[in-house]
Amino acid sequence: MSGSSKEEMVAQVLSELTAVFPATQTATLLRHRVVTDPKSVFSIRPAVERLRPPPCPAPAKLPWLCLAGDWTRTGWPATMEGAVISGIQAASSVVETVGLPSIAADPGLKRGWLANRLIAP
Repeated sequence: MSGSSKEEMVAQVLSELTAVFPATQTATLLRHRVVTDPKSVFSIRPAVERLRPPPCPAPAKLPWLCLAGDWTRTGWPATMEGAVISGIQAASSVVETVGLPSIAADPGLKRGWLANRLIAP
């Protein structure tokens, strides 16, 4: 949506919402805010994944400790999607420690050529 006006962005989001949630067609948008940060730059470098801690770093020593956030090692870059996946992985680990079935994280979109070369498996 780069280069789009704020009104175009809102229209696009509303269009996508109604495509997925048809009931939103009759909803009234009361207010909205488009948040952009021109200084925000996504940067990923090869080998950065090795520096990120796993969601549950030491299950043998600290089975109750789990981390979540975009900065953890999920196989995804430090994005909102990566943060959500890390939360699901951490929650899954917690429920497994009390004997409940694990929670499967949706792996998201298939990685493209560039992502496969930048993010370690």
